[in-house]
Amino acid sequence: CRTIRSHFGSRFGSSPVSVAPSSVVARIAMAPKFDPNEVKVVFLRQYGGEQAPSSVLAPKVGPLGMSPKKVGDDIVKGTSQWKGVRVTVKL
Repeated sequence: CRTIRSHFGSRFGSSPVSVAPSSVVARIAMAPKFDPNEVKVVFLRQYGGEQAPSSVLAPKVGPLGMSPKKVGDDIVKGTSQWKGVRVTVKL
């Protein structure tokens, strides 16, 4: 690790700051390998029988490879009996 001095001077202290080499940062930041057999569970809370905006669903189901539009349509079908009531949906 390299050290650099704070450019703020004595105002915030002059203690050195430790900086990791870019190769260490790259190894830490990499995502784990994708396992197709792994089961992921996502809980959503929304009004029954109503389509949730894709902008709400996309961050939750997009990384799992699912289409937010199709998931929203399935939620509408499954919760049509509880129109207007907030329900918790388990995907």
